[in-house]
Amino acid sequence: MFFALLIVPMAALAILGGPEIVTTGISNINPALFNPFLDTDGNPPLTIIAIVSMLAWGAGLFWPASYSCAIHGNREGRTGE
Repeated sequence: MFFALLIVPMAALAILGGPEIVTTGISNINPALFNPFLDTDGNPPLTIIAIVSMLAWGAGLFWPASYSCAIHGNREGRTGE
């Protein structure tokens, strides 16, 4: 998973022609996409609830395996054998 998070953007940048072309294209489409604290319209800033919700979704991508083992008492991290 970690390597996929690194390889996919690098491959996409290589296919699209480099970071300058990608950032220019995104700026031409919607410059508000570069500001993480604004919505895609660029009008009102994101609320604290929205930011915390997005951080919780992001943490959920990396945390559930160890959390699940701790809750269900599977100390060795193995699934049903």
